[in-house]
Amino acid sequence: MVLAVASTVLKDGSAQERLRAEKVCRIKALASIVGDKQGIQVCRTEQVKERTVIILDGEIEKAKSVSELLQLTQTKVEGVAKDMPAVGKWKSIAGDVFYLAIGIVCDKDGKTIATQKTK
Repeated sequence: MVLAVASTVLKDGSAQERLRAEKVCRIKALASIVGDKQGIQVCRTEQVKERTVIILDGEIEKAKSVSELLQLTQTKVEGVAKDMPAVGKWKSIAGDVFYLAIGIVCDKDGKTIATQKTK
């Protein structure tokens, strides 16, 4: 069985927001499956800016050293995954987070097993 669950914060209770949440969660869930199969590329950038500021207070001169640190971390998942049907949808107890589970059942070779619908 292949199963992926994703979540997103709901901005309001509208139908349009629910549709957005389902799309976002489906993309996140598929990305997690691709990342699990093919790996995730992580890029980290660190930038340090240093400068000296001179302050004149009458005849007294003071100097301050100022440092700025910028750290960026980015992850990237790239690949192809077959879409999967939703197998579960729910909200948090507070109702502000939407969850979507997608999944399929596979045989030992990884091929999708057709599921029969019960009557």
